[in-house]
Amino acid sequence: MATSVRQLPSISVIDAADEKMGSFLSDLDDFTSSVKALASNSVPLQDAVFMSKAGIDFEEPPTYIDPALVARLLVFTDEILADDLDTLRRDAESLRSDLLWIYRMQVIEPSGRRDARERSGS
Repeated sequence: MATSVRQLPSISVIDAADEKMGSFLSDLDDFTSSVKALASNSVPLQDAVFMSKAGIDFEEPPTYIDPALVARLLVFTDEILADDLDTLRRDAESLRSDLLWIYRMQVIEPSGRRDARERSGS
């Protein structure tokens, strides 16, 4: 029975994941900027109705915001904060720890690894 040998992902796979992360962070930044702009420039609905009835011009006309879109962005944000952020941190910390151990054993102290095997009788 042959056992499969685990390999590290290729540079191109790592680069693709890095691009996806960068794209996600860019999208998140765009969402944040858009919401901040709408939040800071929003005229409350009652004020907009009053101004409209009184014939008062708006510096910037009120923007209709789809409640379903707001709800979806809230769910998206909550999922990041509740689940994805913790998972991402835990997995990245584990990956980093294992990679540092591999680097130490195979690059910094390769003879120490051989010595340990020799002592164990392998």
